[in-house]
Amino acid sequence: MPAPFPARPWALAQRVLPLAVLTLLAACGGGGGGSDNASPAGTSASASSSSSSSSSSSSSSGTGSSSSSSSSSSSSSSSSSSSSSSGAGGFQPAAGTLGTCVVLKPGVQFVERRVTEGSATVRERRVDKSLGVLNGEPVFVHHSMSTNTADADRYESWGYTRTTVHGPESLLSKTHFFIPDSGGIREEWVSVTRSPSLQPAAIALRPGESFIDAYTMTERTTKSSSSSELVKTVSQQSKIEFLGIEDVTLGDGTVVRNACKIRSTDLVDSDDPGSVGSTEISWLAAGWGGSVREENYDKTGKLRSTETIVQVITAP
Repeated sequence: MPAPFPARPWALAQRVLPLAVLTLLAACGGGGGGSDNASPAGTSASASSSSSSSSSSSSSSGTGSSSSSSSSSSSSSSSSSSSSSSGAGGFQPAAGTLGTCVVLKPGVQFVERRVTEGSATVRERRVDKSLGVLNGEPVFVHHSMSTNTADADRYESWGYTRTTVHGPESLLSKTHFFIPDSGGIREEWVSVTRSPSLQPAAIALRPGESFIDAYTMTERTTKSSSSSELVKTVSQQSKIEFLGIEDVTLGDGTVVRNACKIRSTDLVDSDDPGSVGSTEISWLAAGWGGSVREENYDKTGKLRSTETIVQVITAP
């Protein structure tokens, strides 16, 4: 379920299209330290503060729980002053608009959990965000990695996002899929192009307002297991509604103040027609690089899955 901004890590590894209004999430990230030499089509990507991010992420299940209480207070004050910083780029949202909740900030670290209704599988990812460079352009990098080493679908991903005057925009993702049988890694790159580009209507929304976002998304996928490039173009349309401002309590008790509550409804999706009518409720908060909690519902209104931050390591 895409939308006008950057994507959550779960989407980055499997679909890279921005989830509901969340494309705001791709922000900072770290990665493997230094440059990524396997970039497709001459793409050069690096992260300025990646070494500490990657090493802490690779240590698996997310240490740092002792910082939760201190993170809670800083998180609360950070969210209430949402328009103070936009990270890299010239993004300056107006007070009281959705734009104040999609501001990106480097240095954020947390663990998030995804629970799917009717499934015993609970997936957790450790996420860290930092500034980086993509083809000479300053970007935010959203880095995430499975905390459960026994997860058969375990992966590590990096999402690269630029900040434009109309908000964060996803550019590229890199994913390492871990192969349980051989212990190897399959690498996949996906670059994303949206037409038309981001619309100013999204970040200009105020509580109670909505707009229809219609666009075409082109994905170019390169895999380490194949020499060919897969190109896919999909048409998508969604209704974005700004439902209001709420405080959100995270899994570790951290209270995020003044989060923007958004509902995104799929109206058209040529890639997944069955998703039409499904909705996603998201709580977006300044500095976090996207949503701090999500709820996904099918077209009948039945809850399908939830995703929330369960441990704050470093708050905005």
